[in-house]
Amino acid sequence: MQKKTFNILFFCLLGIWILLGILFGKYDLDISRSLHNPNIAFVQYIEKYGEIPGLLLALWALVLMNAAMDIKNVVLRVLAYAGNFILAFFAMIYLVILMLHHSLQATNLYFLADIGSVFWISPALFLLLVMVLLHYHCRDFAFRHKLFSSITIYLTLTGFIVVQTLKNIWGRIRFRDLAKDYSNFSPWYIPQQGGGESFPSGHTLFAWILLPLFLLCLNKNSLVRFFLILLSIVWGFTVGLSRMVIGAHYASDVLFSTGFCVLFFLILYRYFGFGKEKRS
Repeated sequence: MQKKTFNILFFCLLGIWILLGILFGKYDLDISRSLHNPNIAFVQYIEKYGEIPGLLLALWALVLMNAAMDIKNVVLRVLAYAGNFILAFFAMIYLVILMLHHSLQATNLYFLADIGSVFWISPALFLLLVMVLLHYHCRDFAFRHKLFSSITIYLTLTGFIVVQTLKNIWGRIRFRDLAKDYSNFSPWYIPQQGGGESFPSGHTLFAWILLPLFLLCLNKNSLVRFFLILLSIVWGFTVGLSRMVIGAHYASDVLFSTGFCVLFFLILYRYFGFGKEKRS
């Protein structure tokens, strides 16, 4: 992608993001009222498992980054390996908890008390084994896909921090938790501080984490790359729409996560990617 093309794309998307933000600020409640249908099985499935593809991709990026590290200073190298392992471990634990929580249909996390220390030790040992094997046997593969791992990790960590911080600050009440007369509804641009977690959408953020997926196939046929880009876009919109249908988020919640993730991905791609595509 040429820089001129990139600039046109970036500022067009930024303009659309701002324009839709203004429109959704006025019509958020009306959109949610028209879309709300929480009994659809598909949107219930997305609520339970919609974050998993993005989490898996982020975990794979962390594992690849570990294998591709090339730091000469011993102390810094050890710290980098340790930090990477800790991040990957917590990502894996969160992933396992998410799957167990929904498969057991638990209403809280008390079920973890019955699992014991094996719950913490087994994923750690498995992760350590995978990292060691990749480091010694797939190092060239990890180096070739360092662009993918770098962008995915930055995108995931930054997005997660921004979304969770805003959730805590805004406290926006979800549509499905509103009073019957909608008296406690608040537009997205006014922090509600009502103890809710509607703004922005975490599921939507993790759906758009799939955007860097095509970077794993830069040396493949252009049709493969196009398919992966299209797949990530369709998945992002599908998850975002499902979150509105089930009443967990408003259109503006989904819009913020979508816009932030897409625009920040483009910024990262410009910083890390220009001039490196052909060498990957």
